[in-house]
Amino acid sequence: MSVYRCYSAKKTEYDVECAALTRQLREQLGTAGLEGVTVFNRYDVDGLDRAVYEQAKGIVFSEPQVDAVYDEEFPQKSGPCTLLAVEALPGQFDQRADSAAQCIQLMAGVERPLVAYAKVYVLQGELTPAELDKIKAYLINPVESREASMDKPETLARTHSVPDRVDAVDGFVSMDRAALSGLLEQMGLAMDLDDLTFLQAYFRDQEKRDPTVTEVRVVDTYWSDHCRHTTFSTHLDEIQIDDPAVQKAYERYLAARVEVYGEEKAAQRPQTLMDIATIGTKVLKKRGLLPELDERTMHFHHDKHFNTYVDNLNKLLKDRPEYHGWSLERLMRDWPELPEDIRQGVRNNAGGVYNHDLYFKTLHPAPASAPGPVLQGAIDRDFGDLQGLKAALRSAALGQFGSGWAWLVSDREGRLSVRKTPNQDSTLPLTPLLGCDVWEHAYYLPYQNRRDEYFEAWWRLVDWPGVTRRYGELTAAGTQYPAP
Repeated sequence: MSVYRCYSAKKTEYDVECAALTRQLREQLGTAGLEGVTVFNRYDVDGLDRAVYEQAKGIVFSEPQVDAVYDEEFPQKSGPCTLLAVEALPGQFDQRADSAAQCIQLMAGVERPLVAYAKVYVLQGELTPAELDKIKAYLINPVESREASMDKPETLARTHSVPDRVDAVDGFVSMDRAALSGLLEQMGLAMDLDDLTFLQAYFRDQEKRDPTVTEVRVVDTYWSDHCRHTTFSTHLDEIQIDDPAVQKAYERYLAARVEVYGEEKAAQRPQTLMDIATIGTKVLKKRGLLPELDERTMHFHHDKHFNTYVDNLNKLLKDRPEYHGWSLERLMRDWPELPEDIRQGVRNNAGGVYNHDLYFKTLHPAPASAPGPVLQGAIDRDFGDLQGLKAALRSAALGQFGSGWAWLVSDREGRLSVRKTPNQDSTLPLTPLLGCDVWEHAYYLPYQNRRDEYFEAWWRLVDWPGVTRRYGELTAAGTQYPAP
């Protein structure tokens, strides 16, 4: 047995992705030298005999009706081309490779093979080094992926050498509080000084040695996560409030508890920060105004995930006053111009802020059932009717591989179309009017892997008057980038 390699790509008549990607790279990055893009899915497989591999090519690695598949090499394009292969970082879970390995195991009843996946872009045209750098920065998210080699490996088996020595935090068990405080700052730990003192006592009295850097990092990761959960669940037995406005808000919370739980259960049920954070959504659900998405999901989605993007973006730009005047739209549009050390982080987090802001603004617990006349006319023109738009959005949402979004977008002339984007990428310069978040954090608690049910629930909550206003502002102003 050896490593087999194949490439699959959409046949010309089905190759919508390449046309859309070419347009995005040219319009958003200003890469005038780019003439076209062809995308190949590259699979390397190790641990299979030839017969099973041949069978897998037409069942697992491609769809014969819409894909062309090539052994070892793909047809070369005429004219100047640049090859760019992108693969997951070592240690990063690769869903496509893992799914392919599982499918082969089920298909042939064999031991699960080793599979490696990469996406190969054939960039056609005379690209300048600056244009190529822009494209690489756009296509490669360094948090989860890297540029891959075009050489085929001899084996996919990975061996990891054991380090001779793991660095220790020298002198940890004998540090005074000032030294521990300095260590907190130096390592950027999430735990506080008392937590670190507790950890110091454990290693001093139980292990009788200094911890390794890895041990401190692992403990810090799990400690901070545990503390967040336990803090939100801590019972609040005695509450004293000095601010009158906060006191009134607290009294409204107590009244809401009675409405949601009933007087007897409200008296028995512990008051917690989690209960305070979610009581508003529980009231809406109790009144029948929020039947589709549960309060825990909305709480974590809005107060945790969305808020994390806001915090991260603020941290990245805190010491960069020259960019404080940039709008979110400009940050997403012109991120290739940012300094390299913050470029990718700003791209990811600005997109997370913008996309989530629009997502929550276009949901309503008791929405109108149809768009306004102006937007409805555009939908009828470009999709046939509202059900045609729903079908197109549903296809994009269910067809987005992994995390991402499905969008209703408009160009500057008011023409509508549906797009899908991975991660927190933007549709700009096409203006998003409505977005369905298909990251698992948006729906996993109530729907698990049933993304289709989540889409139906999301669709029933769309705030059509709000979307109609946004479309009207866009077409009236003739601007490409209205704020969400």
